[in-house]
Amino acid sequence: MAELDRADFEILRLLQEDGLMSNAEIGKLVHLSASTVSRRIDALKEAGYIKGFRAVLDHQRLGLSAVIYTQVALRNHGNEDLEEFEGIITATMPHIVECMRACGNWDYLLKFVVRDTGHFGELLGKLTATPVVKWVRSYPIISSREFCPLPVG
Repeated sequence: MAELDRADFEILRLLQEDGLMSNAEIGKLVHLSASTVSRRIDALKEAGYIKGFRAVLDHQRLGLSAVIYTQVALRNHGNEDLEEFEGIITATMPHIVECMRACGNWDYLLKFVVRDTGHFGELLGKLTATPVVKWVRSYPIISSREFCPLPVG
C-alpha cells in the first residue's frame, strides 16, 4: 500500500469512533463510493493499519468493578524468565487484560479487571507465588476516562 492519504486517515478516524459504520456511511463523509471505501478498508487491513474489530464492553455492567494496575519486577531479566512469566499470566490469569513490558526499576505493568479487591487479592497471591517474580506494587484505580480514538493524520 502506498502512503496514506487524507481519505485513508479519515476512514481510520471514523472506524475508531464506530467500527460498525457502513461503507456507504463512511463514503458519504469522505466523499467516496461505498465500493471504494471497502477496497480502502481491505487495503488498510492488509497493510496492518487495522488490526481487527471488536466490541468494547462495559466491565462494570459485567460485574468487574475494580481496575488495578500492578508493576512487576522479575528476579532475572533473561529471555527465559520473560517468556516464563508471560506464559504463566497468559495461561492462568484472564483478568489481566493488558500486559506491557517496560524498562526501568520494574519489568511489567499489568492491568487487572476484577470483581473486587478480594478477587484481586486471590490473583495477587498467585502472581507473587510465581518463582520468577521478585516484587509487585499495585495501584487501584478510582476512576478513569479513555482518550480514544488515536490521533491519526
